[in-house]
Amino acid sequence: MIIISFLLTGIFFSCNNKFELKSDKLLTETFNKKEIKGFESMVNYVDLMVLERTNVTDINKAYHSFFEEMSRTIKDSSKFLVPFNDDVKYEFLENLDTSIFNDIWQIIIPKVVKYHDTLYRDLENLKYLELRSVSSYIEYLKKLGQTDEFFKNLHENIVLAGGMPASIAIWFPENHNKFDFTIPKNRLWAAIYILRIEESLEMKIER
Repeated sequence: MIIISFLLTGIFFSCNNKFELKSDKLLTETFNKKEIKGFESMVNYVDLMVLERTNVTDINKAYHSFFEEMSRTIKDSSKFLVPFNDDVKYEFLENLDTSIFNDIWQIIIPKVVKYHDTLYRDLENLKYLELRSVSSYIEYLKKLGQTDEFFKNLHENIVLAGGMPASIAIWFPENHNKFDFTIPKNRLWAAIYILRIEESLEMKIER
């Protein structure tokens, strides 16, 4: 089902969206055509969710609307916006070429978790998606940081935190108006940010 959905997504965007990551010179210097196509598939996957959730047809406005909703709920865990069901999201990501996945992501599988004063071991399918702090994408962020202060800080904080830093996780949706999501570097980062959002531990364990 997810593969069919992905193919339909590709058809939808080939007809309705001229956005291409290859217009970013630093991206094409860092990644090959296959990798860029893989990143575009991730962006398209997130684009479709954002358009459907916000019911806004302009993609830039749709992302701003999505992050505006997130900024209102990000500090309230009971209302925190989770854009994708984990099972569906992981099925999509794990169908990417391994090298493309590893350019950005790693999967963390905890051996033991504590929940409601109980220790759980080897829970089936309990896993977390995390940014790699050493990867080709991190090198790309470093290059961007030579001329862009946000990406300079993003690169430094991911390397220091070993993944998505909490400060950026909170700051980005609250400052979405600083970004134009028709620009490849911003759109790719927005898609990565959104894919990184996970279900809560409670939701994962109950499932």
